[in-house]
Amino acid sequence: MAAFDIKMVKLVSGEIVLGKYNAEKDMLENVVQLQNVPTQQGMQMLLAPYGFPFENTFDACIEGRFILYRFAETAKELQDKYIEVTTNLSVSSNLGKIHFGGSTTSGSGLIH
Repeated sequence: MAAFDIKMVKLVSGEIVLGKYNAEKDMLENVVQLQNVPTQQGMQMLLAPYGFPFENTFDACIEGRFILYRFAETAKELQDKYIEVTTNLSVSSNLGKIHFGGSTTSGSGLIH
């Protein structure tokens, strides 16, 4: 089980946002807005602070009464990106390739 529950919801304003769901307070915390951005390669998704461009922090909280729809699942890729943008930490999905000690071919020998 995760340390916190990252949820994707649609607000009564029509915006789609992600945040850490606090069940005790029925509140979405550290909210980011999901924006679709057209590029030459097609549509890209951008996660930005909820108050962007006027606020650049991830401190926004939204009460449950403003949530119109709660998506049943939030894609793992979106959860990983949410963690990256709100914490400045990268989430690795290839941890199975880490080897400690033994023979190495290059680098430090810890990660192949």
